[in-house]
Amino acid sequence: MLEEQDLQKIGKLITDSEKRIVENVVVQVGELLETNLLPDLHELKVDVKGLKGDVQTLKGDVKEVKETMKTLADKASINRMMDQSIERDQKLDVKIHTMGDFLAKHQTLSAGEIASLHAIKVVITPQTAQ
Repeated sequence: MLEEQDLQKIGKLITDSEKRIVENVVVQVGELLETNLLPDLHELKVDVKGLKGDVQTLKGDVKEVKETMKTLADKASINRMMDQSIERDQKLDVKIHTMGDFLAKHQTLSAGEIASLHAIKVVITPQTAQ
């Protein structure tokens, strides 16, 4: 049977062994962190900083696009402007032809000049392919 003294020696050996194992594990984990994990973390940090810069650039670009879009006319406005322009041009066509008829009635211009005046088209209607 083991005596009290022997049990204490065994306990001390186990405690010392545990301490050495824990110290070795801590040293190995530290080396592992330094050689494998820390360089990767540093690279990741650099990449994140680069991404932050890219995001800031994109935010600036988006802001610029939004500001530009505010000054652009929307489709409805463009259609309204086109309709107004076509309407104005159609009225001008009517005025030109009315003036031609008036001048022809009063024989102010020759028949050729009246024909030239009637040939003026402000609004050009598309011709369908034949």
